[in-house]
Amino acid sequence: MPQADEGPKYVNMADIKYAPIRGDALHQPTLPPSTRSEDPKQGLDLLLAAVRDLNDDIDPRLKAEGLGRADGRALSAIGRAPGLSVADLLFQLRVTKQSLSGVLAELMAGGYVEQQASPADRRKRLLGLTAKGEKLDEALWQDSRARLAEAFHEVGPEAAAGFRKVLKRFAGKPGTDRA
Repeated sequence: MPQADEGPKYVNMADIKYAPIRGDALHQPTLPPSTRSEDPKQGLDLLLAAVRDLNDDIDPRLKAEGLGRADGRALSAIGRAPGLSVADLLFQLRVTKQSLSGVLAELMAGGYVEQQASPADRRKRLLGLTAKGEKLDEALWQDSRARLAEAFHEVGPEAAAGFRKVLKRFAGKPGTDRA
């Protein structure tokens, strides 16, 4: 049996992580403001709301073309990196082959995307936007551009750079470059 001055006996990591801090009346550790649990939660809520609102900006145009958000994501990724391989697109979007196959089939049937064999490796399929795909990609960008430009202008270049830095950290896993 532990003596009163020995402190608690820890059995597993949950006991350590969630044990009260002795001497603190609220039994809460004092953390710097940037690491308090409510700050990251609020950041996540804001990030999800921003994604929702940016999607709301482009959804009507995608719907008018008979496309969905997955089509828009693929179109955007291909537009940012012409000559992207199907394997690289799979890695970037983190979707299954089956899901991407359906999206690419739809985009190719609609005349937005074309594929050709790589000159270096005929087994590799390279993707590119057609003129119709480029036009839609640009229109989708313009639908989101005003909201982004206004926000970046309002917060200034330093805050915008910090925002990009945070997003790059979220977008990548250690040792990878997903952004």
